Amino acid sequence: MNTFTVVMTVIAGIMTILSVIFAILAFARNKTKDSNENTARLVKIETDIQYIRQSLDERREWERDIETRIRKLENRGNK
Repeated sequence: MNTFTVVMTVIAGIMTILSVIFAILAFARNKTKDSNENTARLVKIETDIQYIRQSLDERREWERDIETRIRKLENRGNK
């Protein structure tokens, strides 16, 4: 074999190994990025659910207050 062929074969082997390593690193990076995006989405959904829950609780308190006032007015009218 001639020297040029040996050198090119070694370079091709090194490039193949580097490309495999690069592909593995890119996959790991994208997996982490996807995981971070999913986490951010879940946090947003949980925050929205907490807001809805709080709004419902406030509405229930408001309804109880109105019902109490109506009962008091009805009791005054019956006396």
